[in-house]
Amino acid sequence: MIFKKFEIWVLFATNWGLFFDTISSALAWTVSFVEFRIGPDSSPRTLAKVYWATFNAAISSAFFITTFRYMLLRIELNDISKVAGDVMAHVINSVLMFCLLITSRHPMRLLHFYIPAIFCIVYMLFTLIYYKAGGLSPFDTVWIYPVLDWSQPRRTSLWAVISTCSIIVIHFVVVGITLGRDALTKQYTNPPVQVP
Repeated sequence: MIFKKFEIWVLFATNWGLFFDTISSALAWTVSFVEFRIGPDSSPRTLAKVYWATFNAAISSAFFITTFRYMLLRIELNDISKVAGDVMAHVINSVLMFCLLITSRHPMRLLHFYIPAIFCIVYMLFTLIYYKAGGLSPFDTVWIYPVLDWSQPRRTSLWAVISTCSIIVIHFVVVGITLGRDALTKQYTNPPVQVP
């Protein structure tokens, strides 16, 4: 029974994103706690690198999953309990990651676009392997999401490429937000020295 629930849970990109959001947030707290208790630059390099990678994957994937959900997938608005659950799963994660993005001083680099791209590619490969292994969605379909129907390999391959390119573009937007955040906070955290 537990394995069946996990098998269903692991199918959806939303859950992958929430997993990375949770890990990234926990690592952000851990790095901040270590820096606060021991001093600046005291976090172990491995911890900082793992946080860096999960942060890059979590931020871009959260925004991508929310965008993907509301632009490409049909939404049923006739049951308020489903709408509330949908908003909790697909919007709140982006809101929380946006809050983490604008309240941290964590730098983002354009050249780290490969981290969210790897996240996307690994998920696409997972869906392909799941399809080839004969897996079915909880809705008894061969696809997990309609646009990722590997029984139509050309169309799905195109969507996989579009998705990977989209998450890279989202990463670039996140880098832009980070640059704006840094420029704004620099004005207030490092006031210019007045020369008499």
